[in-house]
Amino acid sequence: MNMLKLLMAAFGWSRLYAIPPGYENPQQPMAVSETFVPDQLIAGRFPLVTMQNVLLTGGAALNRGSVLGQVTVGTPPTTGTATGGNTGNGTITAVAAGSKTQVGVYTVKFTAATAYNVFDPNGRMLEPGAAAGAYPAGGGAAQETDLSFTFTAGGTAMVAGDSFTITVPAGSGKYKLAASTAVDGSQTPCAILGDYTDASGGDVNCAIYASGEFNSNFLTFGSGITASSAAAVLRDAGIYLRSVLPATGNITNF
Repeated sequence: MNMLKLLMAAFGWSRLYAIPPGYENPQQPMAVSETFVPDQLIAGRFPLVTMQNVLLTGGAALNRGSVLGQVTVGTPPTTGTATGGNTGNGTITAVAAGSKTQVGVYTVKFTAATAYNVFDPNGRMLEPGAAAGAYPAGGGAAQETDLSFTFTAGGTAMVAGDSFTITVPAGSGKYKLAASTAVDGSQTPCAILGDYTDASGGDVNCAIYASGEFNSNFLTFGSGITASSAAAVLRDAGIYLRSVLPATGNITNF
């Protein structure tokens, strides 16, 4: 034990200090104790950036080191809104978000009775629809689309120029365990939980790491998320993963 650790033990200090990758690290966010708590989550000297008092949701207790995503996309309405002046009286129902859903207004523009084009909030044309029934054609895997819905023809046929809008609201901005099956934005890993936090009884405040270098062996991943699949996305957020095994000295960068 070096002199700095001896001083820390003697005086109960929890001061941050430089540590070789993969060895003992002080637990920083939301700390309520001055006692030094060693762990091996932090794997290097890349600057740590923490955010405190953010809301954790999801109804579960999560360990320090859980990989989180942020709820950036809200739940879309279940029905499309017919634009005033439509000739046809068909309906759009069963609207559901997909993994690519964006916040904003989607537009469905008809070119014939059952043919239509779909545009995302940026005006980009998506897969066109060519018949009444489920969109996208074939039932539409919501996980792989912007939106899925069902178009039902009415007693009066749609005509070219008729349209619907579907407005997707912004999400809550809360954080939850990232999972690949999510469609609310939290499928994209973007943060690391700083401390054990129990949200099983409702949303609670927590602290997260928004930047830093972390040991993948001490992270907790949600369904469908792995160190390999998350690494590239996390790098874009300023979070870097390494596999550090102190017992062997092996270090693997993702």
